[in-house]
Amino acid sequence: MNFFAYDTENHVAALDGRADIVFNVALNGINGQDDVAMVRPGGQIISVAHREPYSDKPVQFTHIHPLAVPNDHTILTELVPLFADGLLKLPIGTLFPFTAAGFAAAHDLLPSPHEGRIVVSAADD
Repeated sequence: MNFFAYDTENHVAALDGRADIVFNVALNGINGQDDVAMVRPGGQIISVAHREPYSDKPVQFTHIHPLAVPNDHTILTELVPLFADGLLKLPIGTLFPFTAAGFAAAHDLLPSPHEGRIVVSAADD
């Protein structure tokens, strides 16, 4: 999983059609064309910020904006069933415990080649 500081990195250029899923959760954030530029063909865009952007690139688009002012609970309520129904897939490669050592180990793994996503979780399983 990649995270970018918008004020120091060009996240659109860094991803350039390689993202499996783009989550746009900034209500006044980047526009839809940037989301399309970052996602790979066949990828997914989930956005609270805008309606489906025009594009010839084949992507799945989900707009989550059920309230005038969405909140975390509402957004997660919309996302969890999509994951449960297999409509969103995020392969987990390595799971680390939610501890300082777990975060350090996950951070150390980031630069090396790895399969699936690196996840730090408080869950027992």
